[in-house]
Amino acid sequence: MIGKNPRFVLALILAALVFHSPLKAAGQGAPEGADTPQAILAKAEDGDAQAMFQAGRLYETGQGVPRNLSLALAWYQKAAEAGVPQGRHQLGLAYEIGKGVTADRARAVEHLGLAAGAGHRDAAYSLVSLTLAGPGPGPKDIQAALDLLKKAGETEARARMTLGAFYENGLGLSPNYSRALGWYEKAAELGHPEAFYSLGVCYEIGLGAKADADQALANFKKAAELKLPAAAYKLAALHLNGVLIKPDNSKAVDYMRQAVADGHAEAANELGVIHLQGMLDQPRDLKRAFEMFVRSAELGNPEAMKNVAVIFRGGLGRPPDQVQALRWYLTARAAGYQNPGFEELMDEIRKGLRPEDLKRAEAEAEKWLAEFRKR
Repeated sequence: MIGKNPRFVLALILAALVFHSPLKAAGQGAPEGADTPQAILAKAEDGDAQAMFQAGRLYETGQGVPRNLSLALAWYQKAAEAGVPQGRHQLGLAYEIGKGVTADRARAVEHLGLAAGAGHRDAAYSLVSLTLAGPGPGPKDIQAALDLLKKAGETEARARMTLGAFYENGLGLSPNYSRALGWYEKAAELGHPEAFYSLGVCYEIGLGAKADADQALANFKKAAELKLPAAAYKLAALHLNGVLIKPDNSKAVDYMRQAVADGHAEAANELGVIHLQGMLDQPRDLKRAFEMFVRSAELGNPEAMKNVAVIFRGGLGRPPDQVQALRWYLTARAAGYQNPGFEELMDEIRKGLRPEDLKRAEAEAEKWLAEFRKR
């Protein structure tokens, strides 16, 4: 069933990370006809540089071969010497934590530096955490970290945000909330939307500074003005639940609409629920609800894909269409939606379809997924 109440996910933005849609991630597995472990090892023995790195991964994870860290590191070394920066990165991580070798900070820095210099972004981030992890990093260490981030492709504002995230979340070093707040303030000086959002969170919960409702709201509003979807969604939740501010359903819905306009998938799904059930002083509007569910689905939300399927199956505001219902259920499953009885429900729909309609539903789902992954 479609849920009875809007659900607001209130989470901190981790500026250093990039989150991908489960739909897109679903298309990133091993390609059909990918090499077997034995084929990879044979290519590695023949001098294929990428296969050397893959051989290291096989031995590190024990995938298709006995797990052996010594052999893994040997292959990473060969890959590194053949010019594969991922091999250098793995060697650096191994020496940093003592995985299969004696921990050696100097050698870790050497390997991570070579990988970062070759353009490996993850190695640059690993080196930043190692640079900041020393006792009381000084100005030279901070500048070195900023330089590494910018070399990895970050702008000045994003580099400052990333340092804040490292300190807030303890990525490779002990959390230091006052330093995190300081870096978010420096990023905000350059007009970075996520910096204002992070400052809002800091002042909301008292992270690195005394909790201050006015400061929190001011920063969330600034982030929303800069078109950060999460900020408008956050303000909708605050107005709905009466956190930091007096409850106001009208403003909550207005901010949710802004979040949808800025591309927030969950906000679109919540608006669909609101219009479907006539909640928060809004009239019941099945057409608008359907439009919001489709919008959310187009943004990659598995829950909304399931909701679109529910509407087609039950004929809410439109004639029932079991072909389209199955199509959207298949899309939701591919995006990661799971629920008890979900497979049985799809089997029930399949049994009622003609073979040609079943093929059409499957073909349309696959076509939609393929087009989505190209975006």
